[in-house]
Amino acid sequence: MRHKRINCLLCCVLLMARFPAQAQEIKGIVFDNRVYDEAVAGLKVSVSGAHCAPLVISLDGNQCFHIVFDDLDARLRDLKYTLIHCNFKWEPTPDFPRSEYLSGFEEGYISDYAYSMNTAQHYLTYRFSLPNEDMQWRKSGNYLLCVYEDEDHPLFTYRLMVAEEKVSILPEFQASTNIPEHLTHQEARFQVKPKGIRLLNPSQTVKVLLMQNQRADNALLLSKPYAQQGDVLLYDKPGAITMPGGSEFHRFNMRSMVRTLENVRQIHRTEDSYHVYVYPDPDRSRLPYVSETDVNGCCLLLSDTEALASDLDYARVHFEWRYDRPLDGEVYVFGELTHWRFLEEAKMQYRPDLHAYTASLYLKAGYYNYTYVFVPRNSAFASFFADGSHWETENSYTFLVYYHPDGTDYDRLIGYKQTFFKP
Repeated sequence: MRHKRINCLLCCVLLMARFPAQAQEIKGIVFDNRVYDEAVAGLKVSVSGAHCAPLVISLDGNQCFHIVFDDLDARLRDLKYTLIHCNFKWEPTPDFPRSEYLSGFEEGYISDYAYSMNTAQHYLTYRFSLPNEDMQWRKSGNYLLCVYEDEDHPLFTYRLMVAEEKVSILPEFQASTNIPEHLTHQEARFQVKPKGIRLLNPSQTVKVLLMQNQRADNALLLSKPYAQQGDVLLYDKPGAITMPGGSEFHRFNMRSMVRTLENVRQIHRTEDSYHVYVYPDPDRSRLPYVSETDVNGCCLLLSDTEALASDLDYARVHFEWRYDRPLDGEVYVFGELTHWRFLEEAKMQYRPDLHAYTASLYLKAGYYNYTYVFVPRNSAFASFFADGSHWETENSYTFLVYYHPDGTDYDRLIGYKQTFFKP
């Protein structure tokens, strides 16, 4: 059963006056997608009506962000949230108080919750949306969402983006024109056209970030255009903007805990939990491209019935990637199921007896995409796709255009575009 709870203090403030509450300064957070509380699971942040879209919405549009997560301790807590404006590098915007970029309250309370029902794993589901009647943004740009119990106890942080519609972005894609990359990389060329805005000194004030499948770890930052034609910015230098195509994502369907669905080999029920074993994945690094349908690394938390989020169970999901030898570095299970980060719990261990890397993650019932990435020793970046890379792979690309002219206090996000490359 879902409940609505209004914090008494908040209620008093609402009755007395609509003065904004002062948000606390949360300690120990990083400006990235990160979970700090081990009881938090099943975290899904999405755009209304588009569960697999990049986390960016229009400043003046009707869309909102939906945030849903579970507390595996299943105890009711007074949870709050706030937003922190950031520059294009995801650093806090200096000398930019919340009153400048937020309307309403600077701190919100999460009052919508539901206890799990008929599940082996007991939990409490919380949900809220942004913007809402208590908190709205006044400025475009990058926003870090922080959910917390108090200033010393953050639960998680997540990156959100709010954009104006001041430019049009016209992209084209093809196989890389660089000969060594021709079979493995994809190349972008594009134009940025202003709409009712004059871009002052764009070689210094305009920056474009290009993201592939919502990944921040391999995003490309273009600090200035290669040329300008009138007021149109040109990013069309042959061979300059390329990214590995990767392979189509692996997938498995865990919408049921009583029958095996797509790519699920076995479901094992213990007295108080489930274990799900997906089929072992082969080494695809030397195989030719194979076209498969995926959702570009996204996960959809749902069951094979019309169950609510609070009716879905959890399982320990076991992954196995076949490889003939251990690598000099780390291999990770990767995708939205790890919040697009290299998580310690998603790090795989090599099993010589299986000639394979293995790992397990505790996941909520749903449909999942994932891939395997390799991070070499002493590096923070994936140097190649452990699953192989092909120029033909279908990928989602997001263009983000930031603008910071002289005399302004913050990086505006003046335009964005999501597009898909499929030859």
